[in-house]
Amino acid sequence: MSKYQVSKYIGLIVAVSGVLALGIVAAYSFKSPRYDAVFVLSFQVVIGWFLYYASIMKMANEDIGHKMYPASIGAALLYLAYALRWVSHIS
Repeated sequence: MSKYQVSKYIGLIVAVSGVLALGIVAAYSFKSPRYDAVFVLSFQVVIGWFLYYASIMKMANEDIGHKMYPASIGAALLYLAYALRWVSHIS
């Protein structure tokens, strides 16, 4: 299994878990202070699908995949830093 397949599955897991968590949070927190979790989780879904798509393009050896894959890794790392700061801020 190549590193691109692993990152494809990681992106898929991140996006699907973000969708599930977004549904749970959206159903229960529109009138509470945790409304900003919807914003953070929506970014998680976008970043996950971005990583998934970039991995597919890289495995297909497309030209856009060569630029998109490193950008998706960078975006995922920036999102992780933002999410950690957000979690430390609310706790």
